[in-house]
Amino acid sequence: MFRWSASRGLEDLGCIPGYRCGAQFISRDNAVLVGYAKIRPTVDRVFRWTDSSGFHDIGSFGASPTRASAISADGSVIVGYSENLSNQYRAFRWTQATGIVDLGTFGGGRAVAEDVSEDGNVVVEKDKRITARHVRTLEQAGTGFVAVPEDFLVGRVISKNMVDADTGEIVAKA
Repeated sequence: MFRWSASRGLEDLGCIPGYRCGAQFISRDNAVLVGYAKIRPTVDRVFRWTDSSGFHDIGSFGASPTRASAISADGSVIVGYSENLSNQYRAFRWTQATGIVDLGTFGGGRAVAEDVSEDGNVVVEKDKRITARHVRTLEQAGTGFVAVPEDFLVGRVISKNMVDADTGEIVAKA
């Protein structure tokens, strides 16, 4: 596995011995890499790499695969999914302090944590709506804007008019 920067050029970072590795995500400051390590054709694990500690296998729920879907801006939080021994894909959130934490299946048979906020506090499952709980967490974190693709909004219904606070203009009608 390699990393490139203008100051250091191309660096060979190696791999976990006996594994085949690939980087998927890099922190904003380029200090943390997160990716996969393939032990055998059917066994995938997630690793986190830093200059100071090298490669670290973040663990699993007992089966394979374990995959990362996103990392926080500083690389301290990793989210994704891991298969457990009951063949369920379970969403997870990992930090160095907590290790890999099972977030469950969000009420379904399987779940994947697809994204995480820059600070690592808000995790949202793919294709799921952001709930009132998510909104409260976003507000408490001081999030003022959430970008979504335009096609996500077309054909959707809102519960109340959206009004621009500065101009009083109705931006979207309920």
